[in-house]
Amino acid sequence: MSTYQRQRRADGLNSKVTVVPSTTGLECRHCGFDRKHETCPAKDQNCRHCGKPGHFSRVCAVKKAGGPKVATLTPLRKPRRSGAQDHNTVTENDTIEEDNVLLGITIGEKKVLKKERQRHQRNLRRGEEQSEVDSLLESVTTEQVRDKRSGKVTMRRVLGNVMFDVDSGKFVTKPLKRLNKFTTVTRVEGAQYNKLLKTLGSNQPRMPEQGMKEAESISIGDTGATVTCCGTSLMRELGIRYEQLLPTSVTLYAANRKQLSVLGCVPVNIQVTAVDKETKVSTVAIMYVVDELKCCFVSRDALQKLGCITKYFPLPPPQRWTV
Repeated sequence: MSTYQRQRRADGLNSKVTVVPSTTGLECRHCGFDRKHETCPAKDQNCRHCGKPGHFSRVCAVKKAGGPKVATLTPLRKPRRSGAQDHNTVTENDTIEEDNVLLGITIGEKKVLKKERQRHQRNLRRGEEQSEVDSLLESVTTEQVRDKRSGKVTMRRVLGNVMFDVDSGKFVTKPLKRLNKFTTVTRVEGAQYNKLLKTLGSNQPRMPEQGMKEAESISIGDTGATVTCCGTSLMRELGIRYEQLLPTSVTLYAANRKQLSVLGCVPVNIQVTAVDKETKVSTVAIMYVVDELKCCFVSRDALQKLGCITKYFPLPPPQRWTV
């Protein structure tokens, strides 16, 4: 491709426009070619350097003065129908004024600033996503997985315990807490024990209604338990012998559906301390003594009477609006 053809392409000339290189030295100040032409080819064209209409970039004063390139424009095309507008052209309203050039507000710079803002917003989103990922990496562990068919062992990442944080709007790592443990003070209800003995028609000796032993222990609040139960260690702390346990037909199962060995039951008073460390709350319940248990499990019904959970559990309580 000759220098003349490259210059024609850079100027964005229409292939149908015929121009003649200057041989007389009299160049047109608009197109840079021979002044002897009927119609200047730059008449309906925009400069590829400054964006202004009516001249080519080869004769652009801004380019000769070393000014920055502010726009890359396509040649003006005639609209296909009246009233139509070519969106790939730049009109006089879109040309760049000299004061805007002095202020640094140019078409090219506007595009650059827009791209930089978009890139910055993408980086911010990526940063937020990356920070959320980084916060969850603490809970990620790896484990081996063996394919049942091929027997191939592969490694995969697995999540630990995470929770959704409402304030930050993302999942965060939360270490697994131990079971819902709290301190309880238990003693046998002598009066209720004697009433149950009378109901059963048993000849066992009665218990004193006052002065019974108290045992402080770490209990577990089990909202899935239907009855309150304990192991033999708490029974011995309360000073109860096996023969003093009331017989029962209740059958209990563990979480793994394994049947438990129920030795008997006894009425007890369970007392807990509220959050303020001063208020004492107590309730009466039947305590089932199970051979396999090592600690005391407080049932859902007892937790409701103690005020640890609402009576609507597991549903939220109704909202009461006051005017």
